[in-house]
Amino acid sequence: MGLWLGVYSYLLTYLLLPYFLDMLVRGGLTTQNYRGQRIPEGAGIVIPVAAGLSLMSTLPFYWQQWEREGLIFLFLLTAVAFLGFLDDSLSYKGMKGLGGHLYYFFREGCLGTGLLKALGGISSAFFVSWILSGDLYLFFLNGVLVSLSINVLNLLDLRPGRAGKAFLLFMLLTFWHNNESVPLFLLLAVTGAVLAYLPLDLQGQAMLGDTGANVLGAAAGMALFWSFTPGLKIIVVTFMVLLHLFCEGYSLSKIIEDVPWLDFLDRIGRPKI
Repeated sequence: MGLWLGVYSYLLTYLLLPYFLDMLVRGGLTTQNYRGQRIPEGAGIVIPVAAGLSLMSTLPFYWQQWEREGLIFLFLLTAVAFLGFLDDSLSYKGMKGLGGHLYYFFREGCLGTGLLKALGGISSAFFVSWILSGDLYLFFLNGVLVSLSINVLNLLDLRPGRAGKAFLLFMLLTFWHNNESVPLFLLLAVTGAVLAYLPLDLQGQAMLGDTGANVLGAAAGMALFWSFTPGLKIIVVTFMVLLHLFCEGYSLSKIIEDVPWLDFLDRIGRPKI
């Protein structure tokens, strides 16, 4: 069931991507990448659009069994994509990290798009958890898990292709331990879109942006939601909390560059400068 859904999403992304890039450039939504080039920003918007279209147009094939899960998954992708696109298009670039956004709010009295994205992401994650979790403990655990996951890929999206490769590696590990009793096949709609988009990102010709990174993080969070036991979820939540705290004060890119095998994986597919 899932394989053709991934192929369908891949083809949609491949066909739509040139039009989305042109739209972003004409709308002035461009940014300077780490090599000083002007490229489209928020190009990851094509991922939730293609994934959403592929899911909605194939409803009759799987929704009798997974209607609630499919609707919730679509809601989450739409919500985090919208919040991410607001941040890509309206954010004040001088603010970095959660601390910067909180300072901007409490000291300046202004609501930044980054804080709005965080609050909206948390609300969406706990809404999803409320619908799908079986009890109060799991509601809280799953809500925290998905909330943190939404931003994790954003922490990696500082070099071309890094977030996309991390997502695909995570999906590979998840599907390797696939449980037929959970709707992991829904994630293939996102996976197919990422596979079509990734070559452009690796070449540094477009930037995934918060729009795309948040969608990848949300999809990864739902994979954890559906496939991990509560004990494993606690371990993952602890790790993600520590990772977020670490990234508030230190450079994750510097750590990756200093570890040879991580640096090797990070550079795969990226042209040499």
